[in-house]
Amino acid sequence: DKLATYIQPIDIVLQRISGLALELRTLNNSETPTKGELIRETGKFMSNELFESTVFMSIPVIYRDKLLSNLRFFNYFK
Repeated sequence: DKLATYIQPIDIVLQRISGLALELRTLNNSETPTKGELIRETGKFMSNELFESTVFMSIPVIYRDKLLSNLRFFNYFK
């Protein structure tokens, strides 16, 4: 499920992150995490959870390239 999110075009990824932020705020009855907070943490999440996984090496190159492209996008926000 995590992997399926991050192989999408960046606009869809950002929509999903926005939805996740809202879901987490609702569940926790909190003002955090914001979409911006999740975006700033996404590069680290992708590196730790997806690229270090054995699944990454088993997916087709086109999806690995998309993941790397999306990671570069999120690393801009560090």
